Amino acid sequence: YTPFRVQLDNISSVHVGGENVVAVYVDPDNGDAGGRDHGSGWWYEGGGIYRHVQLVRASPLHVEQDGLFAYSNLTKASDGSVASATVHVSATIVDVSPSPSPALSLSTCVSFSIVGPGSDRVVASTFVGNLRFSPSAAGASAMARAELHVPSPAIWSAATPVLYTVHASVHVGGCAAAATDAVSAPHGFRTLHYDANTGFFLNGEHFKVRGFCDHNSFAVVGMAVPARINLFRAQALRAVGGNGRRTSHNPPDVSLLDIYDRVGVVVMDENRLFANETRYVTNMGVLVKRDRNHPSVIIWSFCNEGGCEGSHELGGPRFNEISYRFDGSRPTLANMFTFGDLLSNTVDVQGFSHQNRQKLDKCHAQLPHKPIFMSECCSCNTMRSEDEGCETTYDNPHTACIQKSFNARCAESNAATNASDGVDYAVGTMVWTLFDYYGEPP
Repeated sequence: YTPFRVQLDNISSVHVGGENVVAVYVDPDNGDAGGRDHGSGWWYEGGGIYRHVQLVRASPLHVEQDGLFAYSNLTKASDGSVASATVHVSATIVDVSPSPSPALSLSTCVSFSIVGPGSDRVVASTFVGNLRFSPSAAGASAMARAELHVPSPAIWSAATPVLYTVHASVHVGGCAAAATDAVSAPHGFRTLHYDANTGFFLNGEHFKVRGFCDHNSFAVVGMAVPARINLFRAQALRAVGGNGRRTSHNPPDVSLLDIYDRVGVVVMDENRLFANETRYVTNMGVLVKRDRNHPSVIIWSFCNEGGCEGSHELGGPRFNEISYRFDGSRPTLANMFTFGDLLSNTVDVQGFSHQNRQKLDKCHAQLPHKPIFMSECCSCNTMRSEDEGCETTYDNPHTACIQKSFNARCAESNAATNASDGVDYAVGTMVWTLFDYYGEPP
């Protein structure tokens, strides 16, 4: 689910200037907890290639993969409008030459600019020179940092999801020289605030999240979901009054976040595997670096249900540290059954899966300074089996049939339904699910 790169030019069998065949294979062994005959999750994860594969050709001196990052602070005028914004932008520059030149520190320049929405108008720009390169695993690397000031920026919100674009380019021999590399990222001017007593605020206005969880897969297309279908999902979410999406239970396709940036849907961005293991912590860092420029992403989720429990929770401190190292502008959460343990005390926001109002009230009383989010709730059979099956008093186990589907009265039969809506302290709810899906037993 997370991106990685394999360098090709140092492979002896590559014919530079000639014809080459690059074959990409995936061994769908279903992960560490899975095997040939079963998946590591209890839902359908498929096998094969279901993220884009791209051939990247770049100068040895270039911006590191997902190395561009921008976040902003807003300054308000006396009338409450946004007077200006300070954009903190950084870019990690790498040199993968066999013998990086010491002169690069003196000759390399990084140019930053911000382009306004729907135009080519540059609203702010600056450049950084005299970078300090130091040895790294890639060869040599340097960080360029700058601040840009934007007067009266248009705000990104659910109603008006205005997007700007941040550009960075690398030059050798001065900023007027031709660029050796150039990258860009979306940017939305907005503020996030989570309060333990009054919930979530977007741009200073109270915002009750009424969203949905969905697996990556969709109907007959399986796991390799085209962007057009993801757009349909976003439009359907908006059509029923939703304003949020949880990417259960894995990092999403980047095109999905591009869509939510444009339609104004807030996202809980979820990691796949969670434990106190370096490879899992590294994957969390890759997820944060990849998605941190998307204004739709308002919170990071470390894990789901049983994957958060027991010895798994020991991963909390390291996951929190790497999330803050690469971002720091968003809080962290875990979708849990419990509270008050190590993981609960590590994450910034307490997430709950399928808990009732009494559980939320108890947590709020015992952890009065902890914001609470019903990160998964209300798994109703009407969302799983349209023409067969029964609605039940509780969503698991599926017994005590009280009403035949389709169109059973889920809100009346499930004590967890909308448990967070009636209290100000709760951020909101991510309902399970918006769309029917394949692979998880009813």
